[in-house]
Amino acid sequence: MAADAAQRGLVLVVEDEPAIADLVRLYLTRDGFGVHAVSYPHLTLPTIA
Repeated sequence: MAADAAQRGLVLVVEDEPAIADLVRLYLTRDGFGVHAVSYPHLTLPTIA
C-alpha cells in the first residue's frame, strides 16, 4: 500500500466537515493515494510547507 501511495501521489484534503473528509479519504486511499486531511484552511500552509 505504501508503494502505491508513493506512485499515485499524496493528496491534501481541506474540509471542515469530518464526515465528508473521512469519505474523501476513504475513496482516495482505496484508489491508492496517500491522504493528509486538515479541517481548517489556516492549517493548510504549515502542512504543505
